[in-house]
Amino acid sequence: MKSLNLNDLHMKKTVFIFFAFLLTIQLGAQDNPYSLSYQGLHKDVREVTGVFYFLDSKSGEFAKKSFNRSIYNDLGLVVKSQTYSKSSYRKTDTITSVYNYNAANKLISIINVSKKKSKYGSDLYLMYDEKGYLIRTEARFFDGRIFYNTYKNDAEGRMIEKLDYNDRKKLTAKTTVSYNGNAKKEVRTTYDRRNGNVRATIRSNFINNKRQNRSSSGKFSGSTTTYSYDKNGNLKESITTGKRNATTKNYYAYDDLSNWIKWISISDRSEQISFRKIVFKDGSTAGGLNFDPVFAKKYSNQKEIKVLPSASN
Repeated sequence: MKSLNLNDLHMKKTVFIFFAFLLTIQLGAQDNPYSLSYQGLHKDVREVTGVFYFLDSKSGEFAKKSFNRSIYNDLGLVVKSQTYSKSSYRKTDTITSVYNYNAANKLISIINVSKKKSKYGSDLYLMYDEKGYLIRTEARFFDGRIFYNTYKNDAEGRMIEKLDYNDRKKLTAKTTVSYNGNAKKEVRTTYDRRNGNVRATIRSNFINNKRQNRSSSGKFSGSTTTYSYDKNGNLKESITTGKRNATTKNYYAYDDLSNWIKWISISDRSEQISFRKIVFKDGSTAGGLNFDPVFAKKYSNQKEIKVLPSASN
């Protein structure tokens, strides 16, 4: 299961922790990361809508926080997405993005076409070499700032290095990838933007492009994550343990075609849950957007599942 997060390109900080965790990809991969196949969705999917809830610590109720919708063409490529946040506490404008591809069906830009654009919004541009390998991406913010990444690839077109730079052309992160048969190792190092010192190092191991484990170490934090899959190869659960034994657990449920339709993340301090509705090209659907208290109760630490009235459907 692979997917992506676009919200961090349009907001000052990542608003939806849900997408930050679930939707993690490497843009350096030459397989289109905005395709159904790369995102682990069935080839006949044409629309995916997700709704995200968080547990309000004060009321003890789940509140609806955000929505995300992606539309795919007959080639299985995202052509349009919408994200917006709506709850009892806040409401933000809808962010609408369109996706543009070249003749080789490689993504060349994601353009924010929202009616009202935040100063923290941006457009994303992607550049390729003569072989069609991704070599650079630029997030061009509407206030004039440009954040960019550069990529190096091996002879097979697989990413082996990614460098992240901020708007002041300071290196903020470096990712290296090595391959050995069906195994892959990834090391990501982040740097302090002020003095260039290492902030954290994150190591991940993959088998057949499925993440097996992830560990992070830094001056002030560190964690280890393990991943387990079902017999169909779908991500079933992940468990993250921090330095002080703080634990975060993620669980997933799928439809009959291996599209995930329910997800919950639980820690000692927070709980988040999401439901998705999948629309196929023949008009049939799977999953749904209504809050499922049975699924929530199965994993939640709450003795009683309560949902704000406005968030129940």
